[in-house]
Amino acid sequence: MKTIYLQKSLSMNGRNCLRGRKLFDHYKHKSDDILLGHIIVDNEFYDNAKDERFKRDLISDKILNDFSPDIIYIEGGMFASKEMWKIPEKTGFDLLNKGLIIIINDTDINDFQKYTDAYKNVFNFAKSYITFRDDNYRNPVYGGESGGSPAELVCFPDKMIISDWLKPVYSDVENVIVSWPLKLASWESLIISGNKGTTGTLSSDRWIDELDCCPFGSVAQIGSGFVVFIAGITTYWSEENEGNLKYLLNIGEFLYNESKSNRKRLTSHYHSNHSLFLSHRSVDKHIVSEVAEIIKREGIGIWFDKEKLLPSDSLTKKISEGLSEMSHFVLFWSKACKESNWVDRELNSAISQLIENKKPIIVVRLDDTSVPTIISDIYRIEAAELSNIEIGKAISDTIVRLEKRKS
Repeated sequence: MKTIYLQKSLSMNGRNCLRGRKLFDHYKHKSDDILLGHIIVDNEFYDNAKDERFKRDLISDKILNDFSPDIIYIEGGMFASKEMWKIPEKTGFDLLNKGLIIIINDTDINDFQKYTDAYKNVFNFAKSYITFRDDNYRNPVYGGESGGSPAELVCFPDKMIISDWLKPVYSDVENVIVSWPLKLASWESLIISGNKGTTGTLSSDRWIDELDCCPFGSVAQIGSGFVVFIAGITTYWSEENEGNLKYLLNIGEFLYNESKSNRKRLTSHYHSNHSLFLSHRSVDKHIVSEVAEIIKREGIGIWFDKEKLLPSDSLTKKISEGLSEMSHFVLFWSKACKESNWVDRELNSAISQLIENKKPIIVVRLDDTSVPTIISDIYRIEAAELSNIEIGKAISDTIVRLEKRKS
């Protein structure tokens, strides 16, 4: 899991630029890699930025594509300014369709009043809408049991209304504290609300919701990905309340796994846009056959089925035949390859064809046998200590990352 964390404001604003220090540290611990910034911008904007203090908080399209995140967590609401989202709308939709998780947190009443008109587009993006009492007035959610103060609304999982499929998000979570939440008028799935029977909104000091649950957080699926919208401040409380910390971490991990499952459900290797050419020696066929099955279960196509997997006896000829159909060339390298007479005779020619035709090459090194110079700088998976399942997943993850990089 790879995470981009977009902090509340620019680093030059001092210590308060990062609202959830503990949350960031926990994401850092749980993620394979993490990138901290404030806003995602196009390459031209990034290149033209002169102030290095400002630039270090920018994530360019190139950095984004190279990093290839699984989760983007946004604290402090969606806007860097009235004109700029922290993640461009089109970029967000493109990544969501490919399975990204975007968590938009901390849109409280003050943030909403500052960017009221601009937030209407965010509502369309998140498929979640805030209740409008009239054109100029919005009502925050209050806890009736706490004397009507919106400062600390303590929400208990067993008293909320939550969509059934999202209930695992509250595993080991005693409660969540939220500040200045705003009631949602519509949503796709609910992820957080006030407490049933004790939570409502006020107008002229009168309860107008009859103390219902007042939902203020939602999840919408777009493509294989999910966008989370929380209309209230919960990141700040993760510094003091263990429940908030677990809850916000659980959201990312749970939806990340759901996204992976969605990709498998929505795709089949028979309908895959990818077609992997698996090149190997006959002696390694038992490994490659099992790896191929793992790859297909991930929804990625194989150019040869397990009865016809290439044993690399006539590499150049087979590559010539398969160039128009293959999307990626995967070479399983081992001692058996090095001892084969096709290495000197055909490998140089085969690799040249692949490079000329712009076919991505992935080398899977099955043992510690050194690779030929021609493929020494090509991306490779060190598989000597990996199980066949781990090899298959490593190849599948590489294909996904390469696909994200292209966008």
